[in-house]
Amino acid sequence: GYQGQQLGIRFYNLAFAQDSVIAGKLALSTGIEYFNYGEFEAFTASGLENGTFNAREFLAYVGTNHQINRFRLGIQVGYFFSNLSENTVAGLTTTLGGLFDLSEYGLRVGVSLQNLGLAFSGYAEEDAPELPVNLSIGATYLVPNTPFELTLTAHRLGTEIQNTQERDSPGAVERSLRHLSLGLVTR
Repeated sequence: GYQGQQLGIRFYNLAFAQDSVIAGKLALSTGIEYFNYGEFEAFTASGLENGTFNAREFLAYVGTNHQINRFRLGIQVGYFFSNLSENTVAGLTTTLGGLFDLSEYGLRVGVSLQNLGLAFSGYAEEDAPELPVNLSIGATYLVPNTPFELTLTAHRLGTEIQNTQERDSPGAVERSLRHLSLGLVTR
């Protein structure tokens, strides 16, 4: 697939998934994703123009999932590479996930733990960065006799979401709401 964005940002992806004929309810998947953020003007520390540079990111992954009655468990392992001018970072990342399906009640509940892994190298001469681990828990409810699904997701659990525009320290309610997403989807 291809998705063009404003300011010359481009996203490409190619993915494939197939139920395994060997292991019954086991599904296998693989894919690649590529972001190209375009060309930027470079400047020296004193503000003089210093040419241009590109920024881009790449991810290649393989995954599998297995269904056991109402549960579906999955894992995805990927290699990532990010390039910003002459600076690069690369590493391995893993995502673990599970889904509990209660379709007869219109309910699905899922959990995922993303970005488990390590970076081999860091931008510039810095040490390799820590990956931003993301624990998410979500639920989707199909509203009876309507084409609507309600979703609630708690994301980035265990991390503090910063807002650089703040002048005052946020309260407990605001800090909690930063981790929630509520949605209404039509089928």
